[in-house]
Amino acid sequence: MAEPVVVLVFGEDANDTAAMKELVLALRPERVRVEQRRTPLVLVKGKDKAWDRKNLAEIAAVVRAERRRGRRCAVVAHRDCDDIEPAHERIAAAVEQGLRDEGIDQAVAAAAAWEIEAWWFLWPDAALAVNSKWRRPEPPRRDVGRIENAKETFRQALRPKTKDARPPRDYVGSDSPKIAAKVRELGIVQRRAANVVSQSFDRFAERVGQLALT
Repeated sequence: MAEPVVVLVFGEDANDTAAMKELVLALRPERVRVEQRRTPLVLVKGKDKAWDRKNLAEIAAVVRAERRRGRRCAVVAHRDCDDIEPAHERIAAAVEQGLRDEGIDQAVAAAAAWEIEAWWFLWPDAALAVNSKWRRPEPPRRDVGRIENAKETFRQALRPKTKDARPPRDYVGSDSPKIAAKVRELGIVQRRAANVVSQSFDRFAERVGQLALT
């Protein structure tokens, strides 16, 4: 019997890859093996297309090395769009096509619009489970993939409206994987806040659901 497929997760930093790992596990609750990879990074902001191609080739080299060990692999590659929807479609398609060109058939791009923090508006209970002193985050619009500067918007949404002598700490990037873990632990990945939508998350979730992992 063949070993199950291993999902290798790449991202812009360790917080991204940890968050993506938790979301993959939440979306595929059957027994799935997911591994974070610190390098190479995925399409870091400010780099040119030649660097991007080199970067994707390095990801493919990691996959080929795993194949030589007899392991079957799928890839999840995260990159924030730094743009609003529908920019995620173009970015995700480019990443996935680049990986296919390198011989990786099972590739999913997690192109969060504007940033991954926009996705956390989908599960306010997960944020409160990380820090109960935060305010329940309400997005400024229902289609959260069209919120510019989502990280700062989410940070502000968590701040209590009333003044407190000891206000809670602000959200930081290392809270991202903690929120994702709560989404998984609470079993709420399919139970989102009412009337809040994210096309970029929906695309990611659909692609993860299509991975052949057995």
